[in-house]
Amino acid sequence: MKGRILVFFTAVCIFCTLSFSSFVFAQTNKQKPTWASESYHRDLDKSYLEVVVIRGESDLTKMRQMAQQEIERRRHVTVGVMDDIWMKAPHIAEYIDKDGAAYFLYQTLKNPTYTPESVSSVDKYPFSARVFVPGMAQIYKGSTGKGIAFITGEVLLIGGIVTTEFMRVNYSQKIAQTHNSKMKEYYAHNSRICAITRNACIGGAVALYIWNVIDGAVAKGKPHLSVDGKSLSFAPCFAPDYSGIVMNLKF
Repeated sequence: MKGRILVFFTAVCIFCTLSFSSFVFAQTNKQKPTWASESYHRDLDKSYLEVVVIRGESDLTKMRQMAQQEIERRRHVTVGVMDDIWMKAPHIAEYIDKDGAAYFLYQTLKNPTYTPESVSSVDKYPFSARVFVPGMAQIYKGSTGKGIAFITGEVLLIGGIVTTEFMRVNYSQKIAQTHNSKMKEYYAHNSRICAITRNACIGGAVALYIWNVIDGAVAKGKPHLSVDGKSLSFAPCFAPDYSGIVMNLKF
C-alpha cells in the first residue's frame, strides 16, 4: 500500500511540475519590455532614449499623436525650438500594457547634425552557459516564473530519487533480516516499487533538464534594447558600500 501511495505521489509531482512549467511558458511569451517604464531615460553618445506613457485612450493612432506631441514638448524645454532634433529620430518601439497604458520609446538627437545610433527592441538573447543550470537562463531572460518552475521541478524530482533509493535500500536490507517468507515477499515488492519510482524520477529529471537546456537556449525573453547591434541591458546592483544600476553592453 505504501508503495502505491509513493508511486502515485511521485506521478502527481511530475505531472504538476510539467503542467506548471507549460502554464508559465504560455503566460510569459509576451512580456513587458525592460524599457517600458515612465521614468526610463538613457544617455547615449549622440542621442537620448526616453519613454512617453499615454493613458486613458483607446485609439492607438491618437495615442501615437499624443506621444509625439509630448516628446516634442520635452525637446523644446531641454534644447529649445529645434524641431528637427526629435523628427530625425522617431519612436523606436511601443508596448501596450494590459491595463491600457501605452509606452512609446523615443530616440532624440543631442544635436540635429548627428547621425543617431541604431537602436531596436529585441527579445532574443545570446547563448549563455546559464542554460546548463536549471532555471537560470529563464530568470536571466526575465521569465522568473518559468525559471522557478524548472528549479522547483528539478528539486522535487531529485528529492524523489534520493528518497526512493533510500527506501529501496532499506527494504532490501530488511529482506535479509527476517526469515518470514511473507515479510520477505512484502519487502521485495516494496523494494521493486521504490526502484520503479526512482527510475521514473530519474527519467523525469533528465527530461526536465533537457527541456530546460533547450528552452534556455532558444526561447525568447523579455524585450531589451540593442544599440548598433550590441545588447544593452540594465540591472539593479547592491553592495555593502553602494547601490545603483549596472549597465551591461554585449558586443
